[in-house]
Amino acid sequence: EGADLFIFQCCCQAPIFAAMKQAQRRGIACIFEIDDDWFSVPHIFTKNGTDQAQPQSLEIMKQFLENADLVTCATRPLAESLLRTGNVGEIRVIPNCVSGEQWIPELRKRKPDGFIQIGWMASMSHIHDAPMVKEAMAKIMDAYSNVVLHTIGSLRPEHIVYDRHLKRLKCDNWLPYNALPGVMANWDIGLCPLTRGDWNDS
Repeated sequence: EGADLFIFQCCCQAPIFAAMKQAQRRGIACIFEIDDDWFSVPHIFTKNGTDQAQPQSLEIMKQFLENADLVTCATRPLAESLLRTGNVGEIRVIPNCVSGEQWIPELRKRKPDGFIQIGWMASMSHIHDAPMVKEAMAKIMDAYSNVVLHTIGSLRPEHIVYDRHLKRLKCDNWLPYNALPGVMANWDIGLCPLTRGDWNDS
C-alpha cells in the first residue's frame, strides 16, 4: 500500500509477471533486475532442473524484459546479451558493489589462529568451474596441513576436495547477507574460478 516502485529480481513465474502488469496499471513503476545471463546457461546447469533455466521460464523472463519500465544488470556484456533476446526496453548497467560500512569493521576484528583459510561462495551454476581448482587445492592441502577450505552455497564436498581432505573442509549452505562479512572476514584467500563462456563472461 502506497508503494511507488517495485523491483522484480530475476523473476520467471507467470503469476509474478501478472502482478507486475497489475502494478503498472496502478501507476507503479517496475524495475526488472537480472544478475545472470539465463539465456546462455551452461549445459550442466540446465540438467539440474533449475527453474530459471527451463524454456517456459525463459519465455516469461523475456516478457519481463520487454514490459518492465527499466531493466538493470551489473555488466555491459550482460546488457548486450539481453538486448539480443528481443524487444528489451530501457536497460541500465549498475555495477555490483558491497558496503564498506558492513565489511571493513569485521575485517579488523579477525585474530590470527594459525590456519590459512581459503573460501569459495558459489551456486549450482558454478559447479562446472570447480575442476579448475580441485587439483590445485589437493596439492596445497597435501603440502600444508594448516590450510582449511570453507565453502558457502550449493557446492558439495565432492565438487572441490578429495576424501583425504574432508576433515579440513567446512561446507555451509546459503547464509543471510548480514552474516557474510563476519564469516568471510576469516578468509585469507578467496577463490573465484571461472571457465570462459557467455555465462561467466557476462
